[in-house]
Amino acid sequence: MRETEAARIVRSSSAAAGALAALAAAALLWPANAAAAGAPDLEIGRRLYRDGIRASGRPVKVIVAGDTEFEGTQFNCQTCHRRSGLGSFEGDVVASMVTAAALYEDKTSGPRKRRAYTDETLARALRDGVDSDGQPFDPIMPRYELTDVEAEGLIAYLRTLSAQVSPGVTEEQLHLATVITGDIDAGPMLDVLQTFFDEKNNQRRNPEGRRKAGPFYRANVDQAYRRWELHPWRLTGGAASWRAQLEEHYRQQPVFALISGLGGDEWRPIHEFCEAHEIPCLLPNIDLPPIETGDYYSLYFSEGLTLEARAIASQLSSGSHDRRVLQVVHPDARGETAAAALRGALDTRAGRSVEEIRLDRQSFDAAELERRIDASDATVVVLWLTLDEIEELAPWIALGRASAAGPRIYLSSTLTGGSPSAIPEPVRQAAHIAHPFTLDDELPSRFARAKVWLESRGIEIRDPRIQAQTYFVCMLLGEALMHVKYDYFFRDYLIESIDHMTVLSKFSIAHPSPSFGPGQRFISKGCYVLAPAGTAADGAEDAVTWIVPGHTAPGSPVGRNRSAP
Repeated sequence: MRETEAARIVRSSSAAAGALAALAAAALLWPANAAAAGAPDLEIGRRLYRDGIRASGRPVKVIVAGDTEFEGTQFNCQTCHRRSGLGSFEGDVVASMVTAAALYEDKTSGPRKRRAYTDETLARALRDGVDSDGQPFDPIMPRYELTDVEAEGLIAYLRTLSAQVSPGVTEEQLHLATVITGDIDAGPMLDVLQTFFDEKNNQRRNPEGRRKAGPFYRANVDQAYRRWELHPWRLTGGAASWRAQLEEHYRQQPVFALISGLGGDEWRPIHEFCEAHEIPCLLPNIDLPPIETGDYYSLYFSEGLTLEARAIASQLSSGSHDRRVLQVVHPDARGETAAAALRGALDTRAGRSVEEIRLDRQSFDAAELERRIDASDATVVVLWLTLDEIEELAPWIALGRASAAGPRIYLSSTLTGGSPSAIPEPVRQAAHIAHPFTLDDELPSRFARAKVWLESRGIEIRDPRIQAQTYFVCMLLGEALMHVKYDYFFRDYLIESIDHMTVLSKFSIAHPSPSFGPGQRFISKGCYVLAPAGTAADGAEDAVTWIVPGHTAPGSPVGRNRSAP
């Protein structure tokens, strides 16, 4: 059967990947007098490699398969060869390493041999699609329309890719930090972290002893092993001062990554610090992660309250009668963030209106709030309120269950403590609950593995969700570092190893259906919406709906007859 051009392009991408990889090799041959002649612009090279954007700020022109034109934003180098330059694979398609260390030699093995590049043949390869020996690349390898300045900048940038191990790594130690903001009790989290680190270090192989044991010792087997050192960074005072505190901690002891962490209503200074220094920040325990596009180094469990708001908006958008939406907002960062997310996600073009009531910071008057809600004539009421406030409103909420004309009511599981079963029964009988965590009736079986680990180590179970999440991120880091061979302690490579993980999803305890993938910075994408327990028991509505905003059709049921927690 004749192979299609598309199939041949995919098949040959490995060879083409090697071609771009070879481009990096020539970068190390940069002339010694380059500085005197005018150093190449690394920022130009970085934007070309990562984003496909040229010096003018416009996408670089790319030709693929001989005559098909694309923009560099669609075919940038990072897409295949990854930010580290260490390559990637998809099925049997391999994108080779593009680091200078890997490519500054003649290639004498494999299906495509070649001489080492020079900067001249490298620039020619970028523009004309031929290797150092003048042999044409396979069609999948793009040809780039580059000026001399842009080609020089890209070649110079390739020289920097994974050129040396990242800060926080020594021959014997791997330094890792965890961040705690304010006066939060971090004991449950730190107990898990320190116990896991101690066990990891006690399980290290004995390279010195093994070296003396006999001729079968292989030094390269132990090169990847490092002692894990934990550095708790406690941030005090206002959030405006945290960046300076982080910089001082980092000055005193650079770290390879941040692991877990504990924060209240503010995390942005930590997020921005990690992005600026390109430090992985792995799964902190927070409810308000910054929702950014294009950021790379911060990995979160979910979008938190923003995810809840988007799930509610997704369900409301499928209903024709939910036209007048009223949000009642607790006056803090969490309530305000959730309300803003719902406003942004809800389609108001079809005559739907969104109004808001903000509570008084000094006092909470349930009777006055009920009067204002009733006066609004809303068909949907979303209560971004705490559990204490919900309890005071419980009689009014329960009354709405008895009235067919009452509004649909939505609550936030996160704001009410993360466990629907803690919400008063009359409220659960009347309200929908957005719940981004594992369902309460599934949690005991999901938590069993972590519970055994905690109890066998003598760790008191004081905060099951935080301790379960911390245990999960420790396992995640351990699994990722198993892929770090020899001296490949590069932060970008750590992130890339996590991006391709699949085996750990079944160990996630607090978040359902986690998934990993390049560019995905929230591992749990969906949120449950629990129907009022009374209506679900009557068979009038699906008990549990799983919504992935923007991907899953609203109303897709998990189980029609399942009892709400």
